[in-house]
Amino acid sequence: MSEPSGGDQINWNLSAPIAVPAPTTETRLAIRRSDWSRIRRNLARCKESQFNLSGAYWFLFGSDVSIGATIYPLQLTTGLPTWVMPLYACTTVSTLVMGIILVLLNRYQKQQRQFHIEDVEFDMDEIERAFNADGIQGKAP
Repeated sequence: MSEPSGGDQINWNLSAPIAVPAPTTETRLAIRRSDWSRIRRNLARCKESQFNLSGAYWFLFGSDVSIGATIYPLQLTTGLPTWVMPLYACTTVSTLVMGIILVLLNRYQKQQRQFHIEDVEFDMDEIERAFNADGIQGKAP
């Protein structure tokens, strides 16, 4: 079978009945299967469960403040072993660093989700733009 050149039309007779919607009641967009698959993949990425790390980093920040607040009274205490103060200082710094890391991870995760949502919106807008020539209105400005 030869393919038609640029301006030729294909005449195709199909024996199956097709209900064509009236222009006043329903408008349809015929999209490619690859576009539909891409949108479905992007939506699946948006629906992936996400960990909310805010409870964990607030717990770490609270622990950091609690541990840090006990350092000064411990300095005033006499007869402590020499390893106590460095342990408290290291624990204070490490809980602060872990809390900051969890804040950054939570922001990164939210950012990635927003990028996936924007990808889906872009794909949908791209498909709508392809049909704007036929008088179909896209997303409202």
